[in-house]
Amino acid sequence: GPSKFSGFMSNFRKKFETAKQEDSLAAGEEDMEAQQELRDIEELRKQKEREIEEFEEQKKEEFEELKKVWSELYFKSLPSERTDKDRRGVVRGRCRDCDCDGFESDLPASCGCAYCGCAPTYHVAKQDYFKA
Repeated sequence: GPSKFSGFMSNFRKKFETAKQEDSLAAGEEDMEAQQELRDIEELRKQKEREIEEFEEQKKEEFEELKKVWSELYFKSLPSERTDKDRRGVVRGRCRDCDCDGFESDLPASCGCAYCGCAPTYHVAKQDYFKA
């Protein structure tokens, strides 16, 4: 009786300890796998952040280039010299509304006087200059 029981218990304890160690190893492996998955996810997140930063930098550079091209095109569309003619080709002089002594046009950028901002019709037309 008792020796069989103690042999059984000893054998049971060995099997229990072995099973416990195996469970511990399996749990450790699962834990290591989970940690590796977390490291992989973190690396992927960092990679995506770098890709986003590169994309934003590329778009910023493209935007700066577009601004440069637009500015060049805009300033090329402006006349190289100011003129005293309005959009209809009427030569205009002093302003009736303020102390501006001559109409200055920046066609096609603006239709008003580049000096005082008043509309062309506030400036005396040169053909009417001696009438006013």
